Amino acid sequence: MIRARATVAHGSKLGSFVHLAMILAGASCAGVPPTRDAREPQPIVDLVGALPAGADTVVVVRPARWVAYESGRQLLSILVPERAQADFEARFGAPLARLDELVVADYGPDRITIVRGVDASRVPSLQTGAPPAPHHPAVLDRRTVLVRAAGSAASIVRAMGDGFGDPGLLSLSATEVGRDLTVYVPHPLPLPPRSGIGTLLSQQTGLAASLEPGAAPDGLETLQLTVELHGRFPASAERNFRTLIDSIAADPLGVSLGLPAARSSLVLSATDHKVHISLQIPADAFVTTLERLLAPDVWRPIGAPGRSSGATHESH
Repeated sequence: MIRARATVAHGSKLGSFVHLAMILAGASCAGVPPTRDAREPQPIVDLVGALPAGADTVVVVRPARWVAYESGRQLLSILVPERAQADFEARFGAPLARLDELVVADYGPDRITIVRGVDASRVPSLQTGAPPAPHHPAVLDRRTVLVRAAGSAASIVRAMGDGFGDPGLLSLSATEVGRDLTVYVPHPLPLPPRSGIGTLLSQQTGLAASLEPGAAPDGLETLQLTVELHGRFPASAERNFRTLIDSIAADPLGVSLGLPAARSSLVLSATDHKVHISLQIPADAFVTTLERLLAPDVWRPIGAPGRSSGATHESH
């Protein structure tokens, strides 16, 4: 069983890397407050809301909280194997587990990746002097770099700096879901129209879902799953979604994921334009099942092309 045990900061692996960076920066400045170059771009607070329109999916990961939990470390190693984590560190000059934020947005065969929590001046590929090209990072601010799989990363940086984001993503990024691991789908889900769930979500326009590690009163680790759906929903939506969740929990995969045990923690609310679902899943069952489901080569390197089922995103 996985018992909740937020790891006490020690060394450089699992500590509060934000505080550590501030302490080291302060020590190097000998108490002198840092100055900002007037030409330096201001950090974008909401990276998701600033992304160009047209994304198929956007995934946001904030690793610091994840690596403080055993289940979080296990999930990170499942989703990003050790070899891929080593490749990431070699490319960006910082371990994945120490990042403030990682944003991966797919646009058909194109992919935009934003890495926040690095020293942009120390990213190896930015020190080569090579001209901008696909897979070559561009600086968004001094702690944030952006990589694009197809086309110019610099053009995306300019577009994000203009302050015009995707309205659908802006709406989803403001939802009441977690922020440790979040998936945004700013368009209707491609569901079979004649299926039960296809009928239920026939007028759904966007989805935000999050997974956050935590602990139950008995000390066992849990994963808080939160889903928010946007669109138009009938007056019977709450009853219909409860029936759907009961059906999924009774399915063999749902049983394997630990959903029957999570059913008692279900919180569900629905209006004519939004459905909010939240429940706590036992971390043991979820992690074990996910490990069995995912192939060893599930990881696709940062900056690699996205799905081929769409047109390449054009530069702004």
